[in-house]
Amino acid sequence: LRNFFVSYGYAEGCAMCFALATSHSSSETLRSKARQAAFCYGRSPEMKLTGPSNGDGMDPVSSFTFQPSSLYEGLVKFMSRLLRPFWYKPAVVVTEGRPIQSKSAYANYYARLPAKVELLLDDITLDEIRRPLVMLQELMKSNFGAVTSIPGVSQRDASDQMDVDDGDGSAGLITRAMQNQSRALQLANNPSQTHYASDKERNQKAFKTEDRNMHSTYRLLSRTVQVLNLLSCLKQAHAMSTLPEVQWGLIHGLTFYQLVTSQEGQQRIETLLSSLVSQGDKTLLNRISQDGDRLAQTLSKQCYLFFSSASRLTYMGFKAANDALSRPKKTPQRDLLASKAAAFLRAASRHWYDPALVAGQTNG
Repeated sequence: LRNFFVSYGYAEGCAMCFALATSHSSSETLRSKARQAAFCYGRSPEMKLTGPSNGDGMDPVSSFTFQPSSLYEGLVKFMSRLLRPFWYKPAVVVTEGRPIQSKSAYANYYARLPAKVELLLDDITLDEIRRPLVMLQELMKSNFGAVTSIPGVSQRDASDQMDVDDGDGSAGLITRAMQNQSRALQLANNPSQTHYASDKERNQKAFKTEDRNMHSTYRLLSRTVQVLNLLSCLKQAHAMSTLPEVQWGLIHGLTFYQLVTSQEGQQRIETLLSSLVSQGDKTLLNRISQDGDRLAQTLSKQCYLFFSSASRLTYMGFKAANDALSRPKKTPQRDLLASKAAAFLRAASRHWYDPALVAGQTNG
């Protein structure tokens, strides 16, 4: 086994092990042995000396460069091979229907054919792409502790990772990051101050850097899986006559890369889902159904990074309001449901940060 890793390289060997461990054709025994081999020969991250050395073991930190483990490099290699075939291709293309001239006994008029919606991935292909990604996601969750929490952040701050300052007045995560960056910049610009680190400190820094990289990779993988889940849910919703029309035009032409990583992709998906659950005469407000309930529940479980809390609470609020309207006036049930609807909508309003998102429309 060692000769295999030496011949192909440790990173490439780990990538092959991950491929075996996430293949549906591999037996459970083969998957387990492939995981063990990757972790056995994956090596450890290190701070590698690339600058001038004093030769006394006390070299400045600036002389060292982070070198990721072969395990991480193999993971990135394998993940990139899974994503590359579709990453820069548009997920949905909407072709506007061409105008046609129609004649009747009363007048001549022009009509337009329905728009044509084309998805890059059909159901079979989507499932084939999603399956190894889901298995890789489970493998990372089970074997890498860094994916379940933000490395270097206390549990107390984990839920407020985007806050600038904590509620008690102490500096928040972004503030501390800016302060640390400022101090590092001052240190780099001051040649009279040279920072030295022991072998133990450099080793800790290497593992902390790898943990952060692993966490970011897992986030990218999770968002990719959820975009694929989302497309599957939208295709099902599109086929249901009891549900509102899916506004495919909102994500027309956006590549998977844009849907997964860009702010525009996130906003357009949230707007599309908002238009499904809360807007207009052709939405779930006037068509509360079991299909709608199942769709909202599936989105909240499989696509929670895109089906925001605001969308879920808005749907629940409109559902309760619709139920209240169906009850006789001045009855306890109607009053109770109305209060419940108002509570859901007030909770949803705390997440409303963009008028276009609330309106279910794009800014353009």
